[in-house]
Amino acid sequence: LSYNTAIEAERAGSGARGFQVIAGRIRQLAQLTSSATADIDRHLENVRERTRSAVGAITGVAEIIHQVRAVSEEITEALSHQVQTTEDVTRRVEVVAKESARVGHVVADLAAASRKAADRAVGTRETAAQLDAESDQLRSLIEKFRVQ
Repeated sequence: LSYNTAIEAERAGSGARGFQVIAGRIRQLAQLTSSATADIDRHLENVRERTRSAVGAITGVAEIIHQVRAVSEEITEALSHQVQTTEDVTRRVEVVAKESARVGHVVADLAAASRKAADRAVGTRETAAQLDAESDQLRSLIEKFRVQ
């Protein structure tokens, strides 16, 4: 448009001074439009670059989220296994505790029986000692009655 206006202003000659002013203004507007268009192109390219960068960052975040989810699932599985193992150990400890209590009762019963047996053994030893003493007395009485 600016170029066409300049040509028409030349044809009109010196009598079209106002036309030349308008042509100059149109030329300035065309330059401003061209400059503004270049600025807009730069801004759009900047926006595109930032958008690409944001998409890259979002993709990176999505990958990290995926990795975190995978690790979280592994942790959940490990914790589940740990809970099962702990429950199994707890059940086994309860069984051992019950058996230990039973063994403790048996040991206590054996200890009581051993004390009784020891007491009886002491009584038997005392009785044996008395019998030995009485036997000695009887021997000595028998010796007195023996004819010589």
